[in-house]
Amino acid sequence: MNPEFLPTMSVTEFKRHYWYVTELREICRKLGLTCTGTKAELTSRVEHFLSGDVDSFSSEEELKISMTDTTLGLVVSPGTDSYAKLSTKVIGGFSFNANWRAFCGIVLGESNFKFTKEMAAAVREAKKRHDNSLTVRDLLVIYKTGKQRKAAGESLPSYMQPEEQTYQWNNFVRAFNADPRSMIFSNKMKVASILWSKVRDNPGSKEYRTDLIEIYAEDLMEYFNH
Repeated sequence: MNPEFLPTMSVTEFKRHYWYVTELREICRKLGLTCTGTKAELTSRVEHFLSGDVDSFSSEEELKISMTDTTLGLVVSPGTDSYAKLSTKVIGGFSFNANWRAFCGIVLGESNFKFTKEMAAAVREAKKRHDNSLTVRDLLVIYKTGKQRKAAGESLPSYMQPEEQTYQWNNFVRAFNADPRSMIFSNKMKVASILWSKVRDNPGSKEYRTDLIEIYAEDLMEYFNH
């Protein structure tokens, strides 16, 4: 159970707990902050408020940033079919498949190009906002900017940050399945879900630990292989 949110709470105390999106929206409403957006955006607004940095926070974050073709590092020329393909609308015209991955690698001149979590987060955000203007070129800008900011040790804009719960859950399941003791259960995904609910709703790390099976053994009894 989370404690009652207080405007006097420190950022450290706030980050120690897991807050649901519905809770974050209610907190933003009480603080007079914008209540819409992703979980990452809501969390960022609250943290800015608690740190006393409200004035520097924009309630309307832009989904796109700009880069010239030179700074983006395109190796294709204007007027070519490949260059024209960069204007393809992401919603309805793009997917994270092998063909698009190969295309992005070619126009960036990166033979080992891989899609990033920041790109996926931007697409999800565009879909939520029904932003039909986002293009493949915009995704490549997000890709480049993400790499540059990470290399410089700078934080990413909230719309470029993968949604926390989804990736925490995926990492939790991956670690659970890698634990040899998970093989003793008849329904591994159900057990992973039960253990996740325990760590998700309590303060502290949201990562899988090998001792969770012993701690919550009583809750898992019916799923042990017999």
